[in-house]
Amino acid sequence: MLLTSAAFVPLAWSAIFFTETWDADNAGWVDRDTLEMLVAYNAFDGGTLAGTFSLQTIGVPEVDAFRATSDSSSGSFFGDYYAGLGAVYGLQFDFFAENNLPSAALVRFSDGTFTFFRSFLSQIGSVGEWNDIYVPLESSAGWFGGSSTAFTNALGNVQWVEVQLARNNIGSQTYYLDNFAHADSLPAGGEATGVPEPGTLGISLVGLLILRGLTRRNA
Repeated sequence: MLLTSAAFVPLAWSAIFFTETWDADNAGWVDRDTLEMLVAYNAFDGGTLAGTFSLQTIGVPEVDAFRATSDSSSGSFFGDYYAGLGAVYGLQFDFFAENNLPSAALVRFSDGTFTFFRSFLSQIGSVGEWNDIYVPLESSAGWFGGSSTAFTNALGNVQWVEVQLARNNIGSQTYYLDNFAHADSLPAGGEATGVPEPGTLGISLVGLLILRGLTRRNA
């Protein structure tokens, strides 16, 4: 990824097991819902995965996701995270909002029975710059969707993982995803970032659950 913003200062990440850089194509990543956010490879900054919500004439809430399945990134984000990695500490990626901040931003994963989700909206600074996102997986704290046991079991049988976004207004808006990776320890400083604020997360998710039925897609 060729950085274009002087405001982007990378964090000192830990060792990484695999990084999807989207240097030449979409690597098998897909958009989850048809006719909402178009997900495709984009040459922006040396190669990224782009998600675009088109211009609307009438405001209709839209929620969609960049999704990785068994066919994505050579299956690197599919299956048993413990067996494949030895230790599971988190997922990290770079996120760029071109012209609008999303109204909601979640990382979600599922074992086909339970779907867990966690907000990273508080880690997005402003439009027009890259943001380092880190989402911890070392415990179920901060995650929603089931018990701690179900969380651990789900990480042992991940069927898909996705970055879910909700559009902000009726205008066309594009978001870029790059350098999606596993991390084998916490970021420098030893603390996970982006723990969702209970009030903010509750308000945004209640609205989305009512409007779109987010939990309907567990497979």
